[in-house]
Amino acid sequence: MFFVLFVFSVIFQSTEAVADPEMFMEPIDMIRYWGYPAELHDVLTADGYILDLFRIPHGRHSEANASCFPDASCHRPVVLMDHGLSASSAEFIVNPPESSAAYILADAGFDVFLLNHRGSTHGKRHVSIAPWSNKFWHFTYVVCIMLF
Repeated sequence: MFFVLFVFSVIFQSTEAVADPEMFMEPIDMIRYWGYPAELHDVLTADGYILDLFRIPHGRHSEANASCFPDASCHRPVVLMDHGLSASSAEFIVNPPESSAAYILADAGFDVFLLNHRGSTHGKRHVSIAPWSNKFWHFTYVVCIMLF
């Protein structure tokens, strides 16, 4: 019985990988996969952490010139999406466009920024400390809020 379950799980996993090309993509690639413009910015915090900030400047069907950051002449409203603990900004883009908050907002005319916290999948860089060092993890979210 165990062997049969094992075989079915292997078959299911191998077909899932083929069925979902986003499975091994980075967020920037997921955004582009669905036809949205995407940018990746490195944000340096006051205490040396380097965080990934993803940007979707406009929707799929918007004009390319609508992406006017940092020029404020286009007056696109800005949305900064911030994930919860033990998550990352990918939470806002893992579903198809009709059911992902970031894509829905971009299509509605917003300039969408996806923030990542230190210690998250896209927040594990520092100017001088390696993420496997205990010193890298010596922070509190109170400090993060004060620095933000």
